[in-house]
Amino acid sequence: MSKKEKRYILVGDIHGCYDEFQELLAKVNFCYNSNDVVISVGDLCDRGPASLYTLTWFRDAKKFGYGDVVLGNHDWKLLRYLKGNKVSIHPEFQITLDQIEEFVRLLDGSASATYFKDSLFHFLNSLDTVIEHRDFIAVHGAYKEQTESKKHAFNLNIR
Repeated sequence: MSKKEKRYILVGDIHGCYDEFQELLAKVNFCYNSNDVVISVGDLCDRGPASLYTLTWFRDAKKFGYGDVVLGNHDWKLLRYLKGNKVSIHPEFQITLDQIEEFVRLLDGSASATYFKDSLFHFLNSLDTVIEHRDFIAVHGAYKEQTESKKHAFNLNIR
């Protein structure tokens, strides 16, 4: 592989299973200081024990250029919640909320707590429902070509 050529590693539905995700990265010899890029096809959170770690890993990966994420329906729900919208809270979603709130409690109302929640909101809000690359199209649900912005345009048959 040439120095300019990127290796894309596509993963889906991590659902807060951070340890298993890290094991997967080790199996494919993912390297931070290389041309490796991890693309998640959505659903970073809910169900697993480490949604917070998964969300912050991908937030940082996107920021530093070694990852990107397609907005999945679970991520979309968390974004709506962080915007202050009313959402139904099922046990799997409550797991994610509890992890976030526990971390915020540890920061004890400091400016860091506000920064953390804001950074999570801005990260999720920056995600598109489609990532189009010359060699692949990454989506969470089904793909329907669009002429307008793909940002949060849920005409992709995502439930």
